[in-house]
Amino acid sequence: MRLKRIIYVTRLTIPRKDPRSIQILKNCAALAGQNIEVFLYVKKNDFPNIDSLSRYYGIQASQGLHIETLPLLVRFSSTLIALFVCVKSILNKNGVIFYVRDFTLAERIIKLKWLHKINILAETHCTPLMYNNRLILANKEPTRRGKAESVEFVHKNSDGLICAFKETEEFLLKNNIQTPTLCAWFGTEPKVVFDYVFSSGKGIYYIGSFSKSHSPELFIEAMKYVKDESLILMGGYGEEKISSVKDYATRAGVSDRVIFENYVPPAEVGNHLKQAKVAIALWAGLKLADYFSHGLPIVACSNPGKGILRDNDNCILFQPKDPKSLADAINKILDNPALAKTLARNAYKTAQEYSWQKRAEKIINFIESNMG
Repeated sequence: MRLKRIIYVTRLTIPRKDPRSIQILKNCAALAGQNIEVFLYVKKNDFPNIDSLSRYYGIQASQGLHIETLPLLVRFSSTLIALFVCVKSILNKNGVIFYVRDFTLAERIIKLKWLHKINILAETHCTPLMYNNRLILANKEPTRRGKAESVEFVHKNSDGLICAFKETEEFLLKNNIQTPTLCAWFGTEPKVVFDYVFSSGKGIYYIGSFSKSHSPELFIEAMKYVKDESLILMGGYGEEKISSVKDYATRAGVSDRVIFENYVPPAEVGNHLKQAKVAIALWAGLKLADYFSHGLPIVACSNPGKGILRDNDNCILFQPKDPKSLADAINKILDNPALAKTLARNAYKTAQEYSWQKRAEKIINFIESNMG
């Protein structure tokens, strides 16, 4: 098919501090930059215009990117959102696809395909690790059954799947899912020049959530084995979580070397990362893409990240849930400025391979080749 328009359906309110909104906005902007009309549906939009949104998220404004706010009467029901966008699109569906990252919305839109007859592309960020290797065979635990069954349904019944992680693509193939699949990791925004200097770095940086799954306590425990450097934790997404982590640092006896910085808009992240000596990535997600983009020495958790993370090349890997392993990885970099610069340069080279533009081109080629 010749793709003309993408209808990206979400339940987002923007701006938000979570990485999902950042990834979606940057993905949509990159796709619109490929001469495709992209209509992004959100529950609420607090930006007065597209220029202010672009400045906040640090994206290139494009005439092809349109932010559509869902009507008040439908925005709080997944079923009504799906029905609304399907009915609105039904009269002009030539060269159109639905693009969804939300499994609940994707399931609703797929079940309405008899009505709209428009292809559905679903983006999945699940990994086998997240679902205890039961991503496809629905988990029968009552608290997880609905989620697992929605994931299974979407993976089997979409017209195409974008997998953020290689592990997901391999897992789907292993479980004989026939849906056409493309592995397309997060996009990067490489700096114009590589300019990392070990001696000017001011600490060990982590940017992101302080939720339990992101293990801020792990970073603090690791600081017991790292000397003469500060840990800068930026983000947190909530005073209660930040306060809890501060208390943990005090109890661990390293509060004098743990610095908390407030959340900053996505467009301003680079101003902080240019000060980093080392960066920590727990997941092979959007923040890792930021670290690559800025050409930093990275310590990264070893799962997931297949095909992206290369130990002793563009990062140093550490074992999950092991503060000593994390500390050893950090110290290996701090003790060897030449290694730090090599890792930083290779991280920067990796960013060249995974730009948002290249990701958008891959997705459009995939759509036009597999979703006729």
